[in-house]
Amino acid sequence: MKRLLLKSSLLLVTVLVVVMARAFVMSNFDLSNFPRNNVSNSACFRAKIDHASRTPESKACTFLISGSSMSLNNISGKIIRNRSGEHVYNFSSWNLKPQQTLKFLKSGIIGTNVKIILLAFNNDDFGKAEFTVDYGAAVDALSDNFLTKYWTFIKTFNITTFFEDIEYRTKFAHLTNTYESVDFDETGSRTLDRAGFNISRKRWGLFSDSTGFSVFLTDTKKLHTECEKHNIKLYLVYLPTRPDLLGKKYADQNSAISRELKDNFGNCFIELWESKIIGENYCDGTHLFTEGAEYLTNVMMDSLQVRKCGISFTQ
Repeated sequence: MKRLLLKSSLLLVTVLVVVMARAFVMSNFDLSNFPRNNVSNSACFRAKIDHASRTPESKACTFLISGSSMSLNNISGKIIRNRSGEHVYNFSSWNLKPQQTLKFLKSGIIGTNVKIILLAFNNDDFGKAEFTVDYGAAVDALSDNFLTKYWTFIKTFNITTFFEDIEYRTKFAHLTNTYESVDFDETGSRTLDRAGFNISRKRWGLFSDSTGFSVFLTDTKKLHTECEKHNIKLYLVYLPTRPDLLGKKYADQNSAISRELKDNFGNCFIELWESKIIGENYCDGTHLFTEGAEYLTNVMMDSLQVRKCGISFTQ
């Protein structure tokens, strides 16, 4: 029995050594590039944690962008940084919900320098969270403490998801013409290039109505309350939809949503869902190409400047 246990232990150790060695080679001999498969079941969030751990802008961040792909693809962190003079980082990931940003605050994922959080959203963001996060592992992955970071990695190691994560990175890490790209810029944003972009006709016609708004409102109120505790200003930005998808029915729903958000958040709510962005600047119903994202970000920054939000604008 003891011999069997010894052999099993040796086999397990051998497997771990092989796995770690392979990962070490595949990460260009840089342990900081280890896949974060222990952090979440979201490939985008795993990649974002990895990016944030290696990006100086995330450490010094004073202006944090959060949310789903609506914030990731439609908001330019570079423009916000250049116009505001703030240290900007876009922590957005596919399908991220307000309640998860709330847990960022409570867990310590968000640094102590943050004074503004911008949450951009569309009707696609209403409803409950769709992916899980191990907030403790995420905090440890962002730590500068080598021992803490890698003890957590080993402790929560999963061989199956580890190799899935490596495969995903190999396939998508440097693509620029796909929704699935995780090739973030230095601010964590990922605007979408028009050249060579493969538009999915299935996604071209997708539009979400107001279903799930009550969940979004409840979670955002909680986030707002927590931000106030930390002396952080929260701004909510309601983004546009491709004009031909709206129609009167959906426009009326959006108007009702805007009124309720204005009643609850006042000057912290920025209504941009009626922004006149031509259809050619959309790569589907809600995601914008880079030109559209840059235009929208500048409009949003103009609005923030008028609101005297505590930013010393540089231009």
